[in-house]
Amino acid sequence: MGKLIAIIVAAVLVCGGAVAAGVAVANSPKNVASRTLSGFVEDLMERDELAPLDKILNGGSVEFSAEGEGLGNMLDIDKTFGVSGKLYLAENAAMLDDLVINYGATRLTGSIYGSEDRFYIENNEILGGVWGFEKGDLYDDWSRSIFAPNSGEIFAMDKATFDMVGEFMKALDEDTDKELMADLEDVSSRYIKKAWKLLGKYAEFDSVTEEVRINRVRDTARVITITLDAKAVGSIVEGMYEYLADDEKVTELIEKYGDRLETILKESYEIADAADAYVEFIDGLSDEVDMLVDSIEEEMDGDLVVTMVTPKMSAELLMLSVEYDKADILTLEIGHEGIVKTDCISLKLMDGVEFVYRIDADTKDEFKAEVEMNGKAVITLDIDRKDENYRLELKDLCCIEGDLVSKRGKHTITIDRVQSLAIGVIFDYKDLGITVKLQEKDKMPTPAEEITPILSVNEETFEKWGERLADFAFPLFDDNLFYIMG
Repeated sequence: MGKLIAIIVAAVLVCGGAVAAGVAVANSPKNVASRTLSGFVEDLMERDELAPLDKILNGGSVEFSAEGEGLGNMLDIDKTFGVSGKLYLAENAAMLDDLVINYGATRLTGSIYGSEDRFYIENNEILGGVWGFEKGDLYDDWSRSIFAPNSGEIFAMDKATFDMVGEFMKALDEDTDKELMADLEDVSSRYIKKAWKLLGKYAEFDSVTEEVRINRVRDTARVITITLDAKAVGSIVEGMYEYLADDEKVTELIEKYGDRLETILKESYEIADAADAYVEFIDGLSDEVDMLVDSIEEEMDGDLVVTMVTPKMSAELLMLSVEYDKADILTLEIGHEGIVKTDCISLKLMDGVEFVYRIDADTKDEFKAEVEMNGKAVITLDIDRKDENYRLELKDLCCIEGDLVSKRGKHTITIDRVQSLAIGVIFDYKDLGITVKLQEKDKMPTPAEEITPILSVNEETFEKWGERLADFAFPLFDDNLFYIMG
């Protein structure tokens, strides 16, 4: 029994040691720094000011309209002017629907749709229907288009240019662009990991727990420093070049997409084989890398130091600073509450410029925030949540006033008044009728089923489009709207 107990105790100690070692590795300065940097943007998008935006960009919509009587006064035009539409956003598609532009007696309507597989513009006044393209038909349509060298049309291209564009069309049809992006993401991921691995090998990582002052508040936190001297930077550059030179996967990638590259390289640089060109490029890069390393070791007098401050028990960024040779380059102070909850974020740059974003009030009845530059407020935002209105002031320029209503994932913003605050510039525009409606969730309408291939257009149709466009555009010359738009 005693031997069994001893075995169990030993096993527990071994397991406990392994867990402790794993925790130690996970909480090493290098790993904490990696998690801190990689999670910062994700944490940033969780702020109350930005969270709705993230949802709108991935399955929501933006509806807009501008058609108030005061709009013409602001644009300094005599005719009535109005524009409205609704933009639907999804992960892999977007649609601008119900677009209407009114200018005097002229009216233009339509919609625009784009996804990974198709794109079209629907308009009756100028195009007379739905024109666009779909993947799978591009190369064939291009071969028969008015741009073909043997088309006999005024738009006919020379054969070399036509073939080069044709290779691009063929690649789109075969969906190799999507595959190429996946391959490039894989390469990018591998090189980022390699760079971080080399940083861990040559840089000096250190971590201490101490009291830190951030945005005038002191609290205990973990301070991680990454120090790089000239030798470390040079070694990382050499290591990345050696990794690139020995990377067979990149060579395979060049060979995989060689046919596409060679058409461009042959015409532009008289290079017939992309793989051979890449090998020559890598070989020639060796001397350049040696010169760069020598230059770093000769000219880099001080250390490059990156400091990150996090809570003692997590990897949330509270402060980040970069300095070279003991001179500050950049300092980002977030606060001990973290990026999601902090009410003060400051950014100091090496030229002495400092920006501060500060929330002065955030209650059920009001929200007040400002942006300062070198201690002076340059932007202020006051939102009265009780009366559902706001005032945005750009100091010494202008102020904008309107209503702001937010309920259950729907946000309606109006611009009712724009008033000058600049010395010597006087204007006060009212009754603008500008409204923007944001919805965090909104289903995109079904796209058009029938699309006329844009590359099938003939010269006669193209000329008609030009005439109709001129009929629409010429009235814009009558007053200031043409100059405002262009």
